[in-house]
Amino acid sequence: MAGKRSALFVSVCMLPFFLIEGRGAMAAQNPDTQAPAAVVASPQGDSEGAGPQPDAAPAQPAPVGVIDEIRVSGNTRIETNTVLSYMVVRPGDPFTQDDLDRSLKTLYATGLFKDVTLRREGNTLLVKLKENPIVNRIVFEGNHAAKDEDLRKVLSLRPRAVFSAETTADDRQHILEVYAQKSRFAAVVTPQIVRLAHNRVDVIFQINEGPNTKIRKIAFVGNKAYSEAELAGVVSSKETAWYHFLGSSDEYNPERVKYDGELLRRFYLHNGYVDFQIKDVKGELSPDRKSFYITITMDEGIRYRLGKVDIRSSLRHVPAKSLRKYVELFPHQWYDGKAVQDNATDIEELLQSQGHPFAVVRPTIARNPEKRIVNLLFDVSEGPRRYIERIDINGNTITQDNVIRRQLPFAEGDPYTSSYKKYAKEGVQDLATSKRWTSRIRPVLPLTAQTCLSMLWKNQRVSSHLVAGIQPTLVLSVTSGSSSTTCWARGLTPGSRALFRITRSRLIFL
Repeated sequence: MAGKRSALFVSVCMLPFFLIEGRGAMAAQNPDTQAPAAVVASPQGDSEGAGPQPDAAPAQPAPVGVIDEIRVSGNTRIETNTVLSYMVVRPGDPFTQDDLDRSLKTLYATGLFKDVTLRREGNTLLVKLKENPIVNRIVFEGNHAAKDEDLRKVLSLRPRAVFSAETTADDRQHILEVYAQKSRFAAVVTPQIVRLAHNRVDVIFQINEGPNTKIRKIAFVGNKAYSEAELAGVVSSKETAWYHFLGSSDEYNPERVKYDGELLRRFYLHNGYVDFQIKDVKGELSPDRKSFYITITMDEGIRYRLGKVDIRSSLRHVPAKSLRKYVELFPHQWYDGKAVQDNATDIEELLQSQGHPFAVVRPTIARNPEKRIVNLLFDVSEGPRRYIERIDINGNTITQDNVIRRQLPFAEGDPYTSSYKKYAKEGVQDLATSKRWTSRIRPVLPLTAQTCLSMLWKNQRVSSHLVAGIQPTLVLSVTSGSSSTTCWARGLTPGSRALFRITRSRLIFL
């Protein structure tokens, strides 16, 4: 019994030693998991002897740093100060990735540099640049249908400007658009770069114009009242045929196709289809890029007859009853949009010639789809009052002022009327010594409350601009010469559209 007790006592006493040896063996096998060492107090009061220390605080990120200096290299044409002005960061700013990225994008956005590199060395920001070359000249090769000066007008690149591959690609597309307007959709434009000394380049556009793109087929969709053959005679575009070799009507032109839609609208309006609409005009290029297929989709609507035709007048001393005899349209006839507008213009000019210079006639219609009739009303009222304040004649070295003035149907202080368009044309025709003349009417100036009328005579060329308002001004500028072109124009100053321009050419022997 005493032996068992002594053995038990020895085992209990030896147990701590076995536990320590077991922990040491585990620590040897796994050195990462070390038991925390006991902290022994220091008689000198060290921090090691102060007792167990709390867990250490998480490590803080290293400071970003501040830009002390920005060094720019690689710039030969562009000043360093100019480069620095494009950048977002400045000396004294912290090194932040966001600001560096923005500076990089800003430098690229200028279009002046082909390559930009930003690098940090200590507290110095290094900016390494590679400049885009300068355009020495721009050359076109292989162009016959389009002149060099016409192509240069659409280019963004210019000699002595900074070369950019993106701008060159855009200019290539602009040249293709020029050839598309000339019905050459098979044209191929290849830009070529010839590098020269001193970081300069020659830009050469090699052009293969290709054949004219013809119209293979014109199809009409939605037409019920008129056949395709009848509508084909209305539009200006024609299907390709051997007998069209003298003209260009069988060549595809997007602007002409749009005009064809307007011609169809006028045709149907002339024949009583008030609700006619062009739904879609589509031109499809064939896979071989040699021909186009045009499809015009339309909605004819209902054909209307005229119902009630009436006239209303708000002019003083001009009752509507006295104007009914000038209405040339009658009920039950097919509605004709052109005839309605012509009749309104005739009544307006008649009133202006009878002492009502500001009279305006506006036709209005009211549809009745159930009865398929249109009620027409001519509304006669007084329009804005416009007068001619001054007539200036400049540049006439041979023709005297009184010779030019006596051909004009107006003078200072006269009210301006739209009928001057016709009378001015007739007046300038009286100066012609040749029967050959041409006239053209087109908008030229915007319209506002202030009006201005001007005339220009250059090389016996007369151009006239009217700006309507309370006190318009007529300006004539004259230059002597042996040939003459007469231009008459009317418009309104800041804010609106001009009304017309008439041009006329003739030969003069003085």
